[in-house]
Amino acid sequence: MKKSQKETRKQEKVQLQNDWKALRTYTELRVQRSWPELTDEIRKRLDMEYDWFGRNGIAKGMLMLKDFIDAAKRNLGIEALPTDGFLAGSAVAYCLGMTRKDPVAAGLKPEEFETDFEKRYLNVWVSSDLDTRDAMIRLADSMFEEKSKLRLGVPAIRLDRIYLEFRRGCDAEQ
Repeated sequence: MKKSQKETRKQEKVQLQNDWKALRTYTELRVQRSWPELTDEIRKRLDMEYDWFGRNGIAKGMLMLKDFIDAAKRNLGIEALPTDGFLAGSAVAYCLGMTRKDPVAAGLKPEEFETDFEKRYLNVWVSSDLDTRDAMIRLADSMFEEKSKLRLGVPAIRLDRIYLEFRRGCDAEQ
């Protein structure tokens, strides 16, 4: 392997580790707000999710998604986005205010946590009325280098290794 390839891989590994540390730190700062009584079950769940995000290199996408959801709340006056897919069962996402329903209390655990993802993408979607959906798409397009595109007939944007889909309808309970 050429020296530049080794150096590039080393830099990528360092960046993945930095993203993981940032996600963990950002989440830990908000744990008390989500769970005033931090039980062993919740601590184990958070640690398991941190480990999974680190192994699968998904922390950067989660941080990007958190930035988008915060901007949507701030700029569009949305209190909490109805989310589904992977986020609906993530304790980290709940702790960060990315979903409304406590997955530990509800007994939810995404099947994604059972396997490693390697080069696959996570799917996350938000549901809203047509006007709000269009406003969220414009917001996402203004925030990220990669612009939204239709994916299986649904507007979506890729955030590192996460596909965020914008669906019509408010049927998500999270």
